[in-house]
Amino acid sequence: MSGLGHFDKCESGIPTEFAIRGIYLEKRGWGSVEGNGITDEEWAFAMTVQFFKMAAILQGVYKRSLQGNASSSKGGLMLEATKLTANIAYRISK
Repeated sequence: MSGLGHFDKCESGIPTEFAIRGIYLEKRGWGSVEGNGITDEEWAFAMTVQFFKMAAILQGVYKRSLQGNASSSKGGLMLEATKLTANIAYRISK
């Protein structure tokens, strides 16, 4: 699964998880941009839901590739991405 690689993400302007958490909470009306408003357990639950949601989307891409109607030639590679993403969700939930 490709990613951003190893470089200084802050220097590149990519926000930290804590900053993203604050923005997410503010947009949802659950807290301030500083990241207050929910507990770490509630944040872990939100992250778990999002990773399982992504796994479901990836599974759909993989299924369409098996049916021959995927929009990308890489659809067949999504099985491993689905497993990885679901595993991440499972580990966060623990």
